[in-house]
Amino acid sequence: MANLFPSLVLDWTTVLLAVFAFTLLFLSLRSNRNPARKLPPGPLFRWPILGNLLSLDPKKPFKSIDQLAQKYGPVYRLQFGSFLVVILNDFESVRQAFLKQATEFDDRPKLLVFEMGKPGKGIIRAHSNLVQRTRRRFSLAAFRDLGMGKFKMEKQITDEIQRLCNVISKHNGKEFSPFCCLDITTCNVVCCLIFGQGFAYNDPKLLRILNCLVQVFKESSFTGLANFIPWMRYLPFSGFQNIKRFGGQNNAFYKEMIDLLRDNYIRGDPQNYIDTYLDNQEKIQTENPDIAEWFDDEDLISCVGDLFAAGTETTSTTLKWGLLYMVLHPDIQEMVQTELDSVVGRNRMPTLKDRPRLPYTEATLLEMQRIGSIFPLSAPRAATIDTELYGFDIPKGTMVMPNLWAIHHDERIWKEAGSFKPGRFLDSDGKVNRREELIPFSIGKRKCLGEQLALMELFLIFTHLLHKFSFRLPKGAQPSLEPVMGVTLVPKEYKIVALPR
Repeated sequence: MANLFPSLVLDWTTVLLAVFAFTLLFLSLRSNRNPARKLPPGPLFRWPILGNLLSLDPKKPFKSIDQLAQKYGPVYRLQFGSFLVVILNDFESVRQAFLKQATEFDDRPKLLVFEMGKPGKGIIRAHSNLVQRTRRRFSLAAFRDLGMGKFKMEKQITDEIQRLCNVISKHNGKEFSPFCCLDITTCNVVCCLIFGQGFAYNDPKLLRILNCLVQVFKESSFTGLANFIPWMRYLPFSGFQNIKRFGGQNNAFYKEMIDLLRDNYIRGDPQNYIDTYLDNQEKIQTENPDIAEWFDDEDLISCVGDLFAAGTETTSTTLKWGLLYMVLHPDIQEMVQTELDSVVGRNRMPTLKDRPRLPYTEATLLEMQRIGSIFPLSAPRAATIDTELYGFDIPKGTMVMPNLWAIHHDERIWKEAGSFKPGRFLDSDGKVNRREELIPFSIGKRKCLGEQLALMELFLIFTHLLHKFSFRLPKGAQPSLEPVMGVTLVPKEYKIVALPR
């Protein structure tokens, strides 16, 4: 009898757990059926609590999402924890939602990566409202006035590129990893725009910023469990505490720089983004007192953090993929160099004025952005109201996730999509054919506001490097094209050899 009691307890425990599990499963399946709503198609089965998250490969969620689209169509639904998620898996659906129905899909979902700190602050993370639109409007105006996308900022970028070339030259033809020096160059360009100054390559502050940004991007993911199951952020393996710690370190640095610049700030004569913000802060407090409380130092820190996150890691990652494809395709590298030599010559460096006369180089840059698809799932959006898309009901607050990777690898649009072929962006006359389906910066009201700066940097850094060096793989090296998934797709670290031309 003594041995029987524990077995009975075990049996009843098993039964109760089984009943509990089946109850959750029943409720889960039942909640998918709502005759009052015509939701997009999607899997009937979903796990309790997790929903369809287990259907995604954490290393390549964009591919899992693309594979599900083969069964359910380009517009379908998934359940991520408590979030209803609508997937847009082709260009037509993204264009319909983000351009033709732009005002209905320009909010942000309440994800952990967007809600860290005080909700509503910043540019990228903020929810759609008058405050967010005001911030974005004056930020775009500030970037234009400070020279983003124009020749005015070219000298600042080329100065940084010269320092980059000097660092590469010091390797004297020996193998090295280009990762750190590319990160430093792009970060310093952003520093010039935001703070009005760059930092020395070995400056501890600059290296600390970069380390924190890299760690946050590694730990963050738009499909991470902690985004959709709030209590998971407190588990040691969720990465949330690391994100919080590294983000806090950078925020302390941003505050230090803001306080320093405020002491030298001259109203009406902005020299950098922070000056422009302070100018607009006073203007908003006078003209729009209802929203003035949102434009405080905490908000400025959030804006600066968003700009660093969007403007540093993404550009350097595109260049890392670009150099990797150049060493893997030396014939394409040689064709770019031949065009540069023909148009620019060997006695000066490329400038933005040369850009229209470098179609093959431009096509190569476009192909780098397509095949890399470094922001594969973009920044998710949310429905601002109860609306419809292609006849499907989209409730307010629904998370809308565009699969840019699927668009950029759609065989209907790009033949041999897995191959690196710059010629796909040239027409029969050899002129650049910019395809509307190439949307690495997304589209619509929430597209990346740093697009023009990124395109300037990509062109100038790429052309200067290939004009000055020929890049090769070290003997016996076989770098991988398999990406490392975080918020962005980063290549696994590799080494190259830079030979002066």
